[in-house]
Amino acid sequence: MFISKVPLRVSFLGGGSDLPEFYNKGVNGEVLGIAINKHICIYANQPEIIDSNLIKYSITESFENPEQIKHPLFREILKEHWDFSSKIELASFADIRSGTGLGSSSAFAIALISLLLRLKNQTFTPYSLCKEGFKIEREILKDKVGLQDGAFAAYGGCCHFEFSKGDKIDHKTVNISEDILNTIKDSMFLVYTDESRQASKYLNTHTNNLASLEDKYSTQSKIMSFVKPGKKALEEGDLKTLASMIRESYELKKTLNGDNKYLPEKVKSIEEIFDNPCVWGYKLLGAGGGGFFLIMGEPKFLKDYLLKSGLKPITVKTDFKGCRVFSFDSESL
Repeated sequence: MFISKVPLRVSFLGGGSDLPEFYNKGVNGEVLGIAINKHICIYANQPEIIDSNLIKYSITESFENPEQIKHPLFREILKEHWDFSSKIELASFADIRSGTGLGSSSAFAIALISLLLRLKNQTFTPYSLCKEGFKIEREILKDKVGLQDGAFAAYGGCCHFEFSKGDKIDHKTVNISEDILNTIKDSMFLVYTDESRQASKYLNTHTNNLASLEDKYSTQSKIMSFVKPGKKALEEGDLKTLASMIRESYELKKTLNGDNKYLPEKVKSIEEIFDNPCVWGYKLLGAGGGGFFLIMGEPKFLKDYLLKSGLKPITVKTDFKGCRVFSFDSESL
């Protein structure tokens, strides 16, 4: 019996520059963010007696041929990484539902690939997991995902990633002190909008715009330009400056794909709540349209203000371990 566990992510700055449509034009992409203590876990077992292969997520599927699988990532990853010489049972669990802007699709891919490789006694690295997950999502499934979601899931921690031609990933750990981590815990929260969305809809528009419209590419470059000064502010514990950069980059992001025109009313009403002196900055995470807001503000007042406003803030903590796979045998349980 094996279980893989990978973290979801919060992207601070640079999102969108991790798309090939950006970094393949000659300017490297960069993002800054953290892996968080909200996870996707996948369980695997090979029972002695089992009638058919099983996968369990929001529904249960049994199958003999992987082509019968309806779940796209389960189907394609199993086709690539399992020979079906023996039957298998898999089940996935998540702390937070998909479609909320925390990189769950790519995190799921990292979790499943690492699990199947471990079952076959094959080694992997965070880099190899990122590349393999990206290949399956981009080349096989044709999903217009970027590299950052899988990278945060695989590496964990507070990271500065750089992306370049050939889908290359350069990973740097951002060193932040225990005091800064504690301040982050008190001044940074997630708030759910009660609106989930299909990221593919927004990513298709965004990738097409980056590939064909120079003004959109220029705006994306401006968004990315906040990464290095944002990293400096984070390392120095200047979270107020970091938050202002996050807010400014979010306003730029809304001009990219018309998000300012098409945001659901529920999302707009939550944004209005953030117009308060105790809020330093905020952004809607992920591709847009719904999911989670990241909010940063005054440690002494922010959480109470959000609660009194009828919101349910979730504390953000950093997961430093990234992807890991645990094994259990009958004697250890």
